[in-house]
Amino acid sequence: MTTNPGKGGGVAALLARWVALGLGLATAIFLFAMMLITTVDVIGRYLLSAPLPGAFELTQVLLAATIFAGLPLVTLKEEHVSVTLFSGRLKGRASTLHAAFVSALSAVAFAVIAWQLWIQAGRLASYGDTTSLLRIPMAPLCWMMAGLAALSAAMLVMLAVAHLTGRRGAIHGGLVG
Repeated sequence: MTTNPGKGGGVAALLARWVALGLGLATAIFLFAMMLITTVDVIGRYLLSAPLPGAFELTQVLLAATIFAGLPLVTLKEEHVSVTLFSGRLKGRASTLHAAFVSALSAVAFAVIAWQLWIQAGRLASYGDTTSLLRIPMAPLCWMMAGLAALSAAMLVMLAVAHLTGRRGAIHGGLVG
């Protein structure tokens, strides 16, 4: 029996594929909703002199949701913006150690972001904070953002370990080459 090396096996790969599918679908829905809201608002504003009430607030909420839903996808594929002034010259074990270190350091940064967002969500919930016009509660959005940042941190820990153990493909689950 042969296996396809491009497709990772195991639970981690299956989980990565399902997470990527769910978050990709959510991100697409959020983007489509933003496009639809903007289109309706512009048509209403310039052709009918009646802008869509709350369009700005909806766009703000959907933009935050889009960014944080896409964050684990970018993390899983290791496609964050990076500057490779010196790292491109690293070869072999040095390159592997560098990748593991960057993933681990990034995991710490995302864990701190998740922690601070969780604290902020608790504050927002205690205040009952909502958007001004549509009264959309802000705490659930902030909790979602915290959870997705924490998921990204967990993925970065798995990627750091995968770099050190040479099992990068198992984490990516065939999502990247």
